Amino acid sequence: MDNGKKILNTVRDAMAVGLSELVSEALSDANMKIVNEPAGRRSRNLNLMNERSAVLERFAVNMRAHFDELTGVVEKEVNVLGYGSLSLVEEEDLEAIIAMEGMISHARNCDISEYLSFTTRFDTLFYGMRIDESNNPMDPEQIGEAFKEAVRPLGMTATELLITYRKFNSGVFHNLEKALTEANNILVDNKVLPDLDMAARSRTEQQNKRSSRPQKINPTDRAFATAGAAAGGQQLLSVMQKLEPQNLSKSVGKLLEQESSADTLRAIDSESSDIVNLVTFLYEEIWNDKTVPIPVKELSRQNSNNNIENSLN
Repeated sequence: MDNGKKILNTVRDAMAVGLSELVSEALSDANMKIVNEPAGRRSRNLNLMNERSAVLERFAVNMRAHFDELTGVVEKEVNVLGYGSLSLVEEEDLEAIIAMEGMISHARNCDISEYLSFTTRFDTLFYGMRIDESNNPMDPEQIGEAFKEAVRPLGMTATELLITYRKFNSGVFHNLEKALTEANNILVDNKVLPDLDMAARSRTEQQNKRSSRPQKINPTDRAFATAGAAAGGQQLLSVMQKLEPQNLSKSVGKLLEQESSADTLRAIDSESSDIVNLVTFLYEEIWNDKTVPIPVKELSRQNSNNNIENSLN
């Protein structure tokens, strides 16, 4: 067994165990909610606590299969849903299906940092294959599919299914970042892109960063710094008002040289300079473009000063 496959199996086994623990808690919460539902909206004989072991076993098997599909240990099963089978989906079941899709989309957006770090690292374990949403075992859609298949044999009512999906969302998807962090740590421990900036930082460092207070600034220094910045900005704008629209770049340079003795150059910081250069470049490109009509060029040249002032404001 090569090293890449060993690493994959380590991640696979850890995720199957960790996610199964979250699923177990979600099933407990769902069962408490279901037993309080009116009799007409739930199955008489359904007790998720009695079915929990079987559900967890199926879920773990499904999760491991998603990992094994990448190495060819098992073949990926393509589940094709035809138009004929769509008519067999009850309206209430459709609500649960749509709800799960929304949960999957939300989970992707919430855990994007850890998810991207894991995907980037995990992708390096394979040659000739790209890891993306369609085959990433830790993608919310893959995890959600593993759970849906695990509870399918229970034959739950639409109400029970929706409740169970919602508890799965709050118990598993809302804690997916922890699982992704664990998966990233396993890859880092195995020297898989250990210097990747976002995921290489430890959770302790992130917590310390959140808990640390910003350094206090002397009120006097802060007041004078604000006043100085405001004065510099006003001085810069007064200079910009004197610009000649005929040649913007030369006009800027000429005025800055003339006013250098009055500390004008020191008043213009790098950010302001970048703004001036950018706007100057844009208007010169417009003027040099032969496809732009002359009236448009004249109008843009006349408005160039005002636009620079607005940008600096």
